[in-house]
Amino acid sequence: MRGKTPPGRTALHHTPPMPPVATQENTETCTSYGGKAALCFESDDARRGESTIAIDAAAAVGVCNYDWSGKIRAQLTRGELPAVAAVLPGYLHRCEYRNHGPDKSKGFSFENQGARVFAGMGKSGRTGRAPGSTGYLRQLCKERP
Repeated sequence: MRGKTPPGRTALHHTPPMPPVATQENTETCTSYGGKAALCFESDDARRGESTIAIDAAAAVGVCNYDWSGKIRAQLTRGELPAVAAVLPGYLHRCEYRNHGPDKSKGFSFENQGARVFAGMGKSGRTGRAPGSTGYLRQLCKERP
């Protein structure tokens, strides 16, 4: 299905990635905006003190307007980091993970479709789709050189 955007998905077109923005000491964020949702990748610390990436997804509520107050947040596990990083440049076609959060109700997926990367994130009945971001790779490399 190359070249066509599947229903309910938002495509990442060849736009320059936004530079990481420092938000707190040793924390960076990189946000990708789509027509239906936006994703914010943020360097974070896991419970065991290991470096990881957290992803926030916010639904679009208008043109260039996103509901960050109702965002869905998931933190990538140590095992998920390499798979997600491999999908963005196309080394893997797709990855999907579920059972995130205290009630195991959150999940996300990334799919590389050549010129575009699609991302989906949801929580029991709420879903959002937004473009993936190569800024994620910069964060991953900074956290784990």
